[in-house]
Parts: sequence; C-alpha cells; structure tokens
Amino acid sequence: LNGHVDVVPAGDEDLWNYPPWQGTVVQGKVYGRGAADMKGGLCCALFAAKAVQDAGVLLKGRLILESVIGEEDGGVGTLAAVLRGYSADGAIVAEPTELAVAPAQAGAFNFRVTIPGKAAHGCVREEGVSPIEKFIPIHEALMTLECERNEGHQDPLYARYKLPNALCIGTVRAGTWASSVAESLVFEGRYGIAVDEDQEAARRALEEVVAEAAQ
Repeated sequence: LNGHVDVVPAGDEDLWNYPPWQGTVVQGKVYGRGAADMKGGLCCALFAAKAVQDAGVLLKGRLILESVIGEEDGGVGTLAAVLRGYSADGAIVAEPTELAVAPAQAGAFNFRVTIPGKAAHGCVREEGVSPIEKFIPIHEALMTLECERNEGHQDPLYARYKLPNALCIGTVRAGTWASSVAESLVFEGRYGIAVDEDQEAARRALEEVVAEAAQ
C-alpha cells in the first residue's frame, strides 16, 4: 500500500476558502492541501492495514505500507524504496480516482531547457540577443508536439481526457531588470508519456522538436 505525503505549494493562502494547513472538516469533508492528493488516501491505507490486523486475518505474505516523498518530482521516493530492496508482487496506490479502479498509469518526466542570449541595455537592445524572443517559437513547437502526440497515442483508459499525455511548461525564468535584454532564459516542464510508449523514443521526440525550433 503506497502513498505520498509531499504536496505542491499552497500558493496564495488568502484565495483558499479554508486554511490549507489545518485540515478543516465541513459537513463530513476534509479541506486542506493534500486532503485528496493524497494524504486522505494514505490514511485510508493505514486504516485498511489496521482493520486487517484487528480482524486477525492471516495474510499469505508481507503487507508493506509505504509513506513516501518526492512523488511531485517524479516518484523518486517510491524509486528510493525499490532501490533499497522493498519490492512486492502487487501494489495499490491510493491516488484519488473518484473510487474507480485505475489499472494502468501513464508516465511522465520533467525537463529543463536553458536558452542563451546576450545581455544589453534596453536602449540598444538590438546589440543584444533576447532569449525570450527565442523561446516563443520553441514554446509554439512544443504545443504542436503535444497535439500530435495526443492524437497519435489514444488509450481507451484515457479516452475521457482531452490531453492524456499533456506537455506542460510550468516555469519560465529570464532577466533581472525590466530595461535590459536578458542574458539567458530557463524553462521547465512536464512531459507526459503514454501507457505503452517507449520512453527513449518519447525523449528523442522532445529533444528533436526543441533543437529544430531553436535553429
């Protein structure tokens, strides 16, 4: 039974209807950061194990409870547990699925791209090279890649999702001053991989698109 305790940042806490870190209970529902994804599921796993123990049920093997971190960064906590020798014949991950059984899990990896530029004062910006302007066609090419990949990799289990293999640019950082051409730009994103897709082939497709758009 596996679950993660790390969560994404709460953002502006003033925009929350209930405090994100207090676990407020309203009409039988818990509100807070990670209540659904996925501290609630992990608590259910703990109580399920306790129920088996209290009932005196003798299992035919070991029951492993894994409370891991690093899920939001690609599942490195679970990977660390596997590398330490914790293996099982099967696993139940109590992610929120609206109580539907999810027999397969698509993959993803995070990526970071650095675009070099040439800094210059804003009044002579033509003497510089703006990495922001170089980023625009790369972003457009990545969005085109996302559309092509989702049209070509349709799994029945993910038919209800518009973008089952989403490509999300999550951060863009460039420049230190409004009146200067930025010296470089760094963007990071999440690259969705289909259930039956070869990971290396997916990686090459991403790298080739970025390289071509950067010409």
